[in-house]
Amino acid sequence: LQPPYTVISADTFKPGDYGVGIGPQTVAQWKDILARGKTIFFNGLMGDLSIPDSTRSTVALFSILAHSHAYTVIAGGDS
Repeated sequence: LQPPYTVISADTFKPGDYGVGIGPQTVAQWKDILARGKTIFFNGLMGDLSIPDSTRSTVALFSILAHSHAYTVIAGGDS
């Protein structure tokens, strides 16, 4: 996988495309869902750790969880 990397919507994902994480629209959707949570289990990182830009979504979700009032468990993968 070589740069440039592109954020695409799920409905434009084609055979042969290589997904390495979630995009900003999905993070925004999850933010609303996580805000309502009382207990949250986060199982592993999203993205390909060999591609630093692909982990932005995980960093964004960790920030959301850090400001959440929910009981949060983070485990799995390289967490």
